[in-house]
Amino acid sequence: MKKDGTLVPGTRPWYGRSIIRSTAKLDYGLAQRLIDSGMEAEWVGPKGIHTKQQVVESLRNLHKLGMARRAMRFDPKSGGALSMSAVKMSFDLDMDTGNPIGVKRYPMYDTNSMVEEYMLLANYLVAQRLIEGARSNAFLRHHPPPDAKQMQAVAQVGF
Repeated sequence: MKKDGTLVPGTRPWYGRSIIRSTAKLDYGLAQRLIDSGMEAEWVGPKGIHTKQQVVESLRNLHKLGMARRAMRFDPKSGGALSMSAVKMSFDLDMDTGNPIGVKRYPMYDTNSMVEEYMLLANYLVAQRLIEGARSNAFLRHHPPPDAKQMQAVAQVGF
């Protein structure tokens, strides 16, 4: 991938079995704090051969590329993806019973979008590989173009 998030022409991704050796356990919020403030964020740090600084640097690079890919995907010149995200809710649970005792809005971070971009890219590349290998026998989901009347109705509502 180039620094602007585009794929390098003429290169092909590698597909195969692999082993993932996690360096650090991060949730979306912690990853966002590390991207934003680096070493100031409280965390245990990586296991193994990588330093905290290397993990933060990698996160920042992944974030920069992911956000560049997202900007391209939503750019009207390249088709203009449509975002239809809704507020997500999460529950506070009683530690003894497991029953809900409260509800709150689930926080969304840039890191959620970053991971989403890489998941979409992986799906795209795997679908591309399936098409190349299986041709017309590839089992792929295809969305038809939106209905023009329905799109006009949405536009009038003012989303």
